[in-house]
Amino acid sequence: MTMTGLVVIAISGVTALSVQREQNTFHQEWKERASLLLDTLEVVARDPLYDLEADVLSQLISALAQNHPLLTSGHIYDSDGRIIADLHRQGPVYATQSSPLGQRLINSEPTVFIWQSQQLVAGRAIIAGEQRLGAVSIGLSTAPLQQKVARVRNQGIVIALIAGGLGASIAVVLSRSITTPLQALVVATRKIAQGDLNQQVPIQSHDELAVLAQSFNEMTSRLQQTLSLLQAHKDELEQRVQERTQALSEAIQHLQQTQTQLVQSEKMSSLGQLVAGVAHEINNPASFIHGNLTYASTYIQDLLDIITLYQRHYPNPPAGLQEAIDAVDLAFIQSDLPKLLQSMQVGSDRINEIVRSLRTFSRLEEGDFKPADIHDGIDSTLMILKHRLKMATGNGIQVVKHYAPLDPIDCRLGQLNQVFMNILTNAIDALQDQEAAPSSPSQQPPTIEIRTRSLSPDWIAIHIFNNGPSIDTEIHSKLFDPFFTTKSVGQGTGLGLSISYQIVTEHHRGRLYCHSKANWGTEFILELPTHHPDETMPDLAAADR
Repeated sequence: MTMTGLVVIAISGVTALSVQREQNTFHQEWKERASLLLDTLEVVARDPLYDLEADVLSQLISALAQNHPLLTSGHIYDSDGRIIADLHRQGPVYATQSSPLGQRLINSEPTVFIWQSQQLVAGRAIIAGEQRLGAVSIGLSTAPLQQKVARVRNQGIVIALIAGGLGASIAVVLSRSITTPLQALVVATRKIAQGDLNQQVPIQSHDELAVLAQSFNEMTSRLQQTLSLLQAHKDELEQRVQERTQALSEAIQHLQQTQTQLVQSEKMSSLGQLVAGVAHEINNPASFIHGNLTYASTYIQDLLDIITLYQRHYPNPPAGLQEAIDAVDLAFIQSDLPKLLQSMQVGSDRINEIVRSLRTFSRLEEGDFKPADIHDGIDSTLMILKHRLKMATGNGIQVVKHYAPLDPIDCRLGQLNQVFMNILTNAIDALQDQEAAPSSPSQQPPTIEIRTRSLSPDWIAIHIFNNGPSIDTEIHSKLFDPFFTTKSVGQGTGLGLSISYQIVTEHHRGRLYCHSKANWGTEFILELPTHHPDETMPDLAAADR
């Protein structure tokens, strides 16, 4: 059948070439005929066109049509491209608008040929000297061409049908002896290409095709064995690559986590040193002020007592002294000066309180476990965050503390301060986001509640609750994963809670939980041993939670 198709294609190609040759010959012949008609029409129409004798021009083009039956259209144009004579209209034509074809012909030098579906349109400008008098155009029917093309095409079709019939007969004969075995071989090859290596070509003769089939079957068997061996090696290699990739991925993640944690620890250590330095620099002059305020208050009170005693013994001072007393408003000074000293004392106490908080928070670099009051660590962290608590929302964030009487515990208070800082900062961010959300705000004022309690003689618990938006269930299990954050790029590294979890669970052998519910809030619970984690202590699971 393939040979038959080739024969048919070849005959079709020859037929197409013949049709093309006939078309080219006809085109050339029709162009020459159109040029002769244009030459005739140009000669006889030049003088009438010069004098714009429309009647004569109309008669000329009508006479031309009678002598040439293939003429389908004819026009004569004036110098502006307007039709003044038309083959299909009797008498002169006085067109008011220029014809696009007429304008094109007037502005063209050579003869213009335009092939259309039913005719060949040819035209040229009529020139007298350097003056363009107008233009003429004619249309010749292409019906003879179509008849020739149809005749050649029909001949080609007849020849192709005859050749196809002969080819099909020959193909049927050949397929019985050659094509059928080859077809079976092709079918088996395609199935093997699709992955079915169990294909075998049946051997039904003893000729060359049988030898080919035998070789094909042997090749298939060897190929099946080779592919089985390659598949085994491929599976083993993929397993090794997967194991190495997993190990490398874990190593890279651990390296990134360690590197980031080292940077974070270095930042916190630097922060601790900076805070300690600032606290020290503030404490020195503040100590002078605080220590001298007591003496200054005593001295000033003594002076006020002397003035009062003086006024009692000398109620009528000299006129000059009385004017000075009235000028400085001595009575107001006597009543306001103790209040001024009292406010200075309050400010000095406040400075001392801030310095103590800074010193407590600055214990980040301490690496040893030491007894420490956990409440001091919480209060110092709140002191550091006091400006954010005031400015986070419109009316600030309310902090409620419920401290149970707890003894100092063995811990690294600087690291726990870092945990408090991370949890409280996240709580402030959550409450601030809730306040800025376009949805209706919560009816409850933004609140952070901190509660401590004793679980047993060896364990304590710290609850840090905020009534902000709850944490989605699908991300709850990822809270303590390294680099996981719900904040936008540049606002969080995703390491705060991860480092906090590591400090609580690994460094202090404690536990860190998170509970969150819709329309309630979020609570983080720290459970810490009261003694050094290396010491033997009972499991928290046995303690009352």
